[in-house]
Amino acid sequence: MGRSLPGRVSVLVAGAAWACACIAGVACGGDDAATEPSDGGAADGPAIVVDASLPDASAGDGGAEPSDASDGASEAEAAPPKDAGPYCTTLSPQPTFCDDFDLVDLTPKWDQKLAVSTSTIARDGAIVTSGSMSLLAKSTGTNVASPVTALVRKTLAGAPTRVRFGFAMRPEAAAPPSGNLGYATLELSINHLLTFYLRDAAGSPALVEQAAGGIEVRTPLALPPRDAWTRVEIDADMTAKKLTVRYDGAKVVDAIDLADGVLDPTVRLGVMGNGPSDPYVARFEDVVFDLTP
Repeated sequence: MGRSLPGRVSVLVAGAAWACACIAGVACGGDDAATEPSDGGAADGPAIVVDASLPDASAGDGGAEPSDASDGASEAEAAPPKDAGPYCTTLSPQPTFCDDFDLVDLTPKWDQKLAVSTSTIARDGAIVTSGSMSLLAKSTGTNVASPVTALVRKTLAGAPTRVRFGFAMRPEAAAPPSGNLGYATLELSINHLLTFYLRDAAGSPALVEQAAGGIEVRTPLALPPRDAWTRVEIDADMTAKKLTVRYDGAKVVDAIDLADGVLDPTVRLGVMGNGPSDPYVARFEDVVFDLTP
């Protein structure tokens, strides 16, 4: 059955096999692009369609220096001033995963870089908040119901008690007037997904949680302001089963209930969805993906 929480909308997802139905074509559990299915099944309610069976259409980035891998939990990070230099080296203790896009290419640091059709995902130095590079995601416009996705994906192994996903975001437009587009997902397990929408099926920005047992819960969530950097911090406390989201340190989602279930969490970042839609552009910086055992 669906859940009903104060100030939130609860609907029932149709179909017995939920796994990844909300993002058809995106594999759960971090499979390689070559093995990801092109159809994840049908589901009612908001849906993002990403066809990961299509080839990566984005160009490779410069820089090939290896990065130092480091594990361990970290406290909430503060956004650095503009051009402060590489961000990840300033964090102590070091998070499980961090990318400020300054020193190395997107892959193999990320598990997958995916751009379908004429959408693109690449490092770019035109506008940054730290160091010299940021992540630029551009989705193509289309008049048909086809994928318009440009994203990076990372999976970390484990069954953590806490998952943190943070990044700086700079939307280059207000919420898109058409389409069904997201900018981030936190997949806590193969059947437990949080999607952060630029525009969902209801026509506005939102956070949608989908979980096993037909659970789908929508929480309205305004986008960060356009043409400005905002630090987005997503904190999933799996012991208390609570989710908190902050913009520049201020709570915009305050300890709402989470469904159970976490194993090998996966994050995606960029512009992801399906048409018909207008083109959309967003920049991202200083990504932290951190697990507490």
